[in-house]
Amino acid sequence: MNRAKGLLLAATLAGALCCAPGAAADRADDAGGADPPLAFGHGTSWFAVRSGEPAAVARALGLADTAPAGWAAGLAVATPRPGTGGAEAWVYLSPPVDGWVFVVGSSLPYPDHRPLRSGAEAQTDMRFDHLFTALAVKFADVQFFGSYRAVGFGAWARARGMRIERIFSYAEGEVLANVGAQSAEERALKFPDLGGLPVDAANETLLAYATQRANREEQLLADGLDRRTAELALRDGGRAAAPDEADVLDLASAWSVDPASLEGRAPVPGTGLIARLPPDLRQ
Repeated sequence: MNRAKGLLLAATLAGALCCAPGAAADRADDAGGADPPLAFGHGTSWFAVRSGEPAAVARALGLADTAPAGWAAGLAVATPRPGTGGAEAWVYLSPPVDGWVFVVGSSLPYPDHRPLRSGAEAQTDMRFDHLFTALAVKFADVQFFGSYRAVGFGAWARARGMRIERIFSYAEGEVLANVGAQSAEERALKFPDLGGLPVDAANETLLAYATQRANREEQLLADGLDRRTAELALRDGGRAAAPDEADVLDLASAWSVDPASLEGRAPVPGTGLIARLPPDLRQ
């Protein structure tokens, strides 16, 4: 790392330490102490990588310029409040929790397989695929999750044994990507089964599912149920067509770790890393 880049990383981390809750704990962690993990998962995206070394994950992603950071400072840099992030895009690579390293960042790209151009020159956004593949060829189990309530965004993906098993993302009423068969955990959580359909067919299937669900709700209300009871009855039959933050976190819990449940855990050994996400890989 050259001197200018090192100074920028140090300044960014110092700013986060001044402003982030638990700054004292982060300073202790940067000195080598254990740091309690902090919860995240709402309004952001993350990879969960089966690894015990955040540095190895950073190398696989091609993130050369890194600096040590504890949980509070790292998450403050990687998931800034709206309007406070500036022009830089950062990720936080956590110490391992139950054998999983998290790569967290609001600017991480998400799966989007809609054509950018039509016809013979049809192309899709490959930023997510680049990062996902880079991790999948190096680690036994790689997962991605994302949610952002303001635009109805929800996404998940998984690769095991260097094989992509599942990719799904949805935002603003539209399926953006849908690869692979529904996983056993999605089925157990009663997600709509899109069965690896092409994006257009997946959107049509979800629309039919949502229409059927709305008709069922109208019938339950006409039968005298109050709206809350009707919603609970509908949920017993399956999740809503549009995934929400709870769906994403429930699947994260089934596949690996629900990061929203990390608050209050005992300190974990090791130090995380912050790194800048290259401009051509930011969302």
